[in-house]
Amino acid sequence: MINYSATKIISGNQLAVLLKMVGRRPIQDNRRLQRMIANANLLYTAWDDDQLVGLVRGITDKAYCCYISDVVVRPDYQKQKIRQHLIERTHQYLGRGVSLVMAANGLTANDRQRLGFEKIDSGFELKRQF
Repeated sequence: MINYSATKIISGNQLAVLLKMVGRRPIQDNRRLQRMIANANLLYTAWDDDQLVGLVRGITDKAYCCYISDVVVRPDYQKQKIRQHLIERTHQYLGRGVSLVMAANGLTANDRQRLGFEKIDSGFELKRQF
């Protein structure tokens, strides 16, 4: 049974293992991973016993908007609708008065639409340098 948490703390190593399984992000830089965790004020996680199997990570004012930078689920757990449950629970946790905005990274347009997101053209990005 999958358990969800808005309060459980994760380590940089746990995040690295999860991100490595999905092939994203700078997993070799543990200090950077720790900063990614420490400076995100939204971290909603999915657990199978004590094993991290999914997460939503973002920044929010908890009043108007939440910018989601990661929605990640281990490949061997992706047929269990964990991604959908993470988004739904995140939205419930923040309240329906808070809009969720997701960066277009790692998910197809169809994936994002299945999660309830609508495509917007009103955004711009200044890309980071690695």
